[in-house]
Amino acid sequence: MKSSKRIAIIGGGAAGLAVLKVLLELPQVRDKTWHVVCYEARDDIGGVWLPAPPTSNPPDTPLYDSLTTNLPHPIMAFQTLSFPSSTLLFPPARAVLAYLRSYATTFGLHPFLRLGRRVERLTWDAREACWELVVSPGGGRKHYDAVIVCNGHYSLPRYPSTLGFSAWLSSGKIPVTHSAWYRNPLPWKGKVVLVLGGGPSGTDVTSELATVAKKVYHSVTGFTKEDVGNVSRRPRPREFTQDGKVIFEDGSIASDIEAVIPATGYQYAYPFLSPPLLVPQPTIASPDIPSTPPPHLSNDSMHLYALARHIWPLQRDFPAHTLAFIGLPARVIPFPIFEAQARCVVRVLQDPERLNIPRELALVHARDEELAEQCKGNAREMSKSWHRLPDEEQFSYRTELLAFAGVKEWQVEPWAHEVYAMKGDLRAAWRAIEARGEGEKWVEGVGEGGTDEWVDLIRRVYKDGQKRREGEGGEGEKVRDPGRV
Repeated sequence: MKSSKRIAIIGGGAAGLAVLKVLLELPQVRDKTWHVVCYEARDDIGGVWLPAPPTSNPPDTPLYDSLTTNLPHPIMAFQTLSFPSSTLLFPPARAVLAYLRSYATTFGLHPFLRLGRRVERLTWDAREACWELVVSPGGGRKHYDAVIVCNGHYSLPRYPSTLGFSAWLSSGKIPVTHSAWYRNPLPWKGKVVLVLGGGPSGTDVTSELATVAKKVYHSVTGFTKEDVGNVSRRPRPREFTQDGKVIFEDGSIASDIEAVIPATGYQYAYPFLSPPLLVPQPTIASPDIPSTPPPHLSNDSMHLYALARHIWPLQRDFPAHTLAFIGLPARVIPFPIFEAQARCVVRVLQDPERLNIPRELALVHARDEELAEQCKGNAREMSKSWHRLPDEEQFSYRTELLAFAGVKEWQVEPWAHEVYAMKGDLRAAWRAIEARGEGEKWVEGVGEGGTDEWVDLIRRVYKDGQKRREGEGGEGEKVRDPGRV
């Protein structure tokens, strides 16, 4: 195995920056035995956190004007850099972008970034045993021994497959605007709007629209019919009819809808990879532990298969250790997982034998069996669930990654489990604090003495929210100088 390596990272968002930072720690990079470069299609780093007008298709980012994190930043931050002291607990997007820029500056990443350079095509050169990248502008061809894909999965919108929806989308009679293009509620002022989806975006969009729209239908799987102010909660749609009606699963009908905003997520998309390296059809899980990998890597837009540890492609077109995907797991705390995955990738680049293909195939098979039971054999649900690692599952995954990489630091702190479990109520409590105009006072000076100050603040914010919700103490406990521990 040759000692020199050429390594390319695709994407300059949080995942790409995390990988670049970990690579730059290596002596092989410092002594220039390994050569590393990170290609970013846009003119600045930040990925989804870098704002842009919704003029392209798909838009450069789904970032809407009022977006704040849905996780408190002490558990969201990279292990190697905290957010600045006095940062709002659920910071706005501009604060996250500033944090990522600080991360790049702090760790000297800029000399290795190639901004405004889009990877158009990625192919495997079997004769030369390397990857060929076609980069624009200029159409230059570059060759690398390993490629790490960090292009994210919040770009290509996913639309519902509900009966009649595609006809609505193509006819344009009732405007359909995926939340990827949403920036603020003003274009829907005075209208009757249907919002599809109950994730963070769907919830935020509904709340904002309610301030200006005539009426908002919020359709979410599992909802029962309920009207609160000008918001009408409904279950998921069963049919979009040709005469402009929406029939919901409970049989209720909405016939006054003037616009639709699907907040229905995004597809896993890699436009620079083509068949046979990446085939579109879903892979059928084998009933037995396979002795060899599938012929090709597949992407049905909901998951990539088969991936070892959600990172390395198990297939027969190229050596698995030469290509890695960072950031595929969903419903997780992303930044620390990016770091842990990056450490694993580095470990395998240093020692490809560390990636034991038979063992990884067995782990993939075990995941197939687990999901088959969990999803009762529903292939679509299995596909949607493959990269989902909710709640405690994500912490187990992170711990397994760190063990695989041989990393003893960065272990999950006990308080992280506690904070993640309370995140929904915590965010509601924090929003109430901000609505009272007290946010900056609560966080003033917090963090100057370390992470413990943030943990203490989080517990007090949660306690304040619980007391106010339960009606204890009238207007709630008055906190004197709440930012200090």
